[in-house]
Amino acid sequence: MMELKMTPFTVPEAPSFNYAELKTAIAEKAALYETVVYNDDQVKAAKEDRASLNRLKKALNDERIRQERDYNRPFAQFKAQINEIIAIIDKPIAVIDRQVKEFEEQQRAAKYEQIEEFFGGCQLPAPVKLLQIMDSRWLNASVSMKSIQEAITARLEQIGSDLEVIRQLPEYAFEAEQTYLTGLDLAQAVKEAHRLQEMAERKAARQA
Repeated sequence: MMELKMTPFTVPEAPSFNYAELKTAIAEKAALYETVVYNDDQVKAAKEDRASLNRLKKALNDERIRQERDYNRPFAQFKAQINEIIAIIDKPIAVIDRQVKEFEEQQRAAKYEQIEEFFGGCQLPAPVKLLQIMDSRWLNASVSMKSIQEAITARLEQIGSDLEVIRQLPEYAFEAEQTYLTGLDLAQAVKEAHRLQEMAERKAARQA
């Protein structure tokens, strides 16, 4: 049976040392150094004090590293063994995952063909391409073809309605329509018509 069964074990206690005593003694010594002022003749003494403090710091840190290494050694072995087993599991996962992705890609491709076929049979209000209205979420298995067909129909109806608005513009309706067919943005198309109209008015005013 593939199940992890942990054998009961006792978590080791944290290493114990004269923490309070050492902390107090060092804090008192550090407080003295924080207020000390060395003159030019005491540079040698300052360097010796600094070296002494660095030796103490190194001794503490070295012991901490040694204790940490010994403390973590049993867990490091457990971690390595678990990782070894996980690596074995990862191999069939990769094989299965590749096949699942291939199957999903085939399904998405087949669904896209269905969408393409439906779109091709629609009465288009203008030379609009499928990719201009395509929603990538339509290829998800959770999205039904019925809802996709309804979305396409509604979008094409909206495009037809937008084109009617554009074609009723008093000026530059053709240019606005070309802009609309590029991005299917009614506001942008109307804005372009207004821009061209304002430009023409400024040109006429200058010529006058």
